[in-house]
Amino acid sequence: MRSPGILCMILCVGCTYDFGELAGSGPRDAGANHDSPAGGNDARVDTSVPGDARTQPSGSGGSPEARDAGTADQGGQADIPGSGGTAGPLGSGGAGSGSGGGNASTGGGTAGSGPAGGAGTSGAAGAGGAAGRMGKGGSAGGSGVAGSSGAAGHGGAAGGTACIPATEVCDGLDDNCDGRIDESPACPAGCTGFAIAGHGYMYCSTLGDATAAKLRCTQQSMHLAWIESAVEDAALSVAVVAAAHRPYNGGNQAGPIIGGTDAVKEGTFVWGNGTTFWTGGLKGSPVGTAYTNWAHDEPNNNGTPSENCMEFLLENGDIGLLGQWNDVPCDRPIYETLCEQF
Repeated sequence: MRSPGILCMILCVGCTYDFGELAGSGPRDAGANHDSPAGGNDARVDTSVPGDARTQPSGSGGSPEARDAGTADQGGQADIPGSGGTAGPLGSGGAGSGSGGGNASTGGGTAGSGPAGGAGTSGAAGAGGAAGRMGKGGSAGGSGVAGSSGAAGHGGAAGGTACIPATEVCDGLDDNCDGRIDESPACPAGCTGFAIAGHGYMYCSTLGDATAAKLRCTQQSMHLAWIESAVEDAALSVAVVAAAHRPYNGGNQAGPIIGGTDAVKEGTFVWGNGTTFWTGGLKGSPVGTAYTNWAHDEPNNNGTPSENCMEFLLENGDIGLLGQWNDVPCDRPIYETLCEQF
């Protein structure tokens, strides 16, 4: 049986037909595609039906089977939410915009308004910017202000004096730094060395005149003793008596020769180093603050020849007391010797 449509086409030769409508495509609504800003179709391949390679607009319209003229198609389904926008430049993610409402149905009915597509998710955050270039080093700092010196520390305890080796002599000291004192043959026969406050002396009991006494001292690199203080005088009184080991003789035995003389000018006594310590003879006086310890009525120059040398008394007696001084003739060979280290 022939189709009624064909019959109508035969019967109504003068009529005007829309073959597109008869084909079921429906009239095209230029504004029905809401996904494309320019009104063009979004030519995406619908993969929901296997093997369907038709080109579909974003958001499907009404069912193609609904061809009854004048019947409104069901509203289009909401478009699939738009995918997130393309990641923005480094450092900021771009938000994707949602798609518009569904396209009009391709059927003859009025296009249904699909609900607006959901907003696209935010694009992935852009990767961090590239590391900046290393900055230039800062200028060198200026020199610091010098700190003030700290307070001086307390001095340490005095260390022992370093021993400097020398020839061993008879002075009560370890001159050659061998740990021994006055080892043989340092001291001549009849001589004994001793030290007072680290200063060396030598007493010799051998008798002789002043010239012989001076020679004994010189041979030991020493000189006849110069007694320049009360402390030294008192210490020598004890030390020399201990070294002499002689019995008391009533103060009549001559003592050792020491280093004072008035041979240059009578009554003016000078030590061997040139220091004048007495002037004016028997009625004289010390020079300045010089120390003197004459026995009573001394120096009296009571002798023949003149008494130009000095002795150190080792006994209390008629002449004087232990440790006092007496002027004597230089040439008598009756004197002992008292030497001192330079």
